[in-house]
Amino acid sequence: MKRESRWIAGAQIMVHRLSSDLPGKKVVITANLHGDECTGIGVVQRLLDQHLELQSGELILYPSLNPKGLKERSRYFPQGKTDLNRLFPGKRRGSAAEQHLHHVWNSIVSHRPDVLIDLHTDSGDSIPYLLVDRVLSGSDSRSLEQRCWNLAQGSGIFSVWEYPSLLYRSYRLDCSLAGIAMNKLRIPAMTLEVGPRRRIDLNAVERTLRSLYHWFKALNLIGEDHYQDLIRDQGLRIDPQSLNYTFPAGNWRRHLASTITGEGIFVPSVVAGTILDGGQELGVLYDQHGSILQRVLTKNRVVVLSFSDCAYLTSGQSPATLAIAED
Repeated sequence: MKRESRWIAGAQIMVHRLSSDLPGKKVVITANLHGDECTGIGVVQRLLDQHLELQSGELILYPSLNPKGLKERSRYFPQGKTDLNRLFPGKRRGSAAEQHLHHVWNSIVSHRPDVLIDLHTDSGDSIPYLLVDRVLSGSDSRSLEQRCWNLAQGSGIFSVWEYPSLLYRSYRLDCSLAGIAMNKLRIPAMTLEVGPRRRIDLNAVERTLRSLYHWFKALNLIGEDHYQDLIRDQGLRIDPQSLNYTFPAGNWRRHLASTITGEGIFVPSVVAGTILDGGQELGVLYDQHGSILQRVLTKNRVVVLSFSDCAYLTSGQSPATLAIAED
């Protein structure tokens, strides 16, 4: 197996390429697009340290797509305080952030990937979940979405469709990395949300690796024996409780909880991973005197994916990310 590492000119980011002697699927794994989301950095480092035995294909690893944000402990690209995950594919003569993404995107495209996996984190109170993007047009849109959904189902992580198409566009998710990979490159692309922000959580790293190993085997990058060796070695580190989430079958999509109408301290009534029926209490907003300002209730049956990292919320903010049944 061959391994090479190089800098991307113009972006000052590193890319590592692991390749077998035999042709096969090319899988791109990206991390740290948001500078304060660090789980993926730990995942990529583990993959580099493990001396994977690829039996076919290639792994292309980007440990940090936003090293400047990482250094500043910020979600955003420092110049312009920009969310990079709403600006793909970037512009050669655009803002500093757009120019940065132009180089990143060209690098990714040059590898002609078959699958893209973008590693993110959510909050300190969240469960691991996986987002499958929408395909907005094209005669192959349904088959491409189904290919991606089938791949996601084997991850062992709760899989959720992105927002419906109108919201998807309004949030500019068609300009996210996974979104543009699906809609422009026409390849399966998934976003994993695992672990807390601003630090590398060992259990989150191991949880993500377990999903990646499954995909590597499914895509024939590694064989069954090597897969079992990796899982056996991982069993010494992973917390079994992180594998114990059980959810109802069916299609679910991402959804924001009802927004706050005043401002105050939000106290959750349940933990992430809870399944609630419509009309049940998600949490309570209090003022600083301890008086109840608002009870936040669910409108539909939901799975609670995560709660906000911020305890003090203001009008218009949503306290939680949910999954609701796909229409």
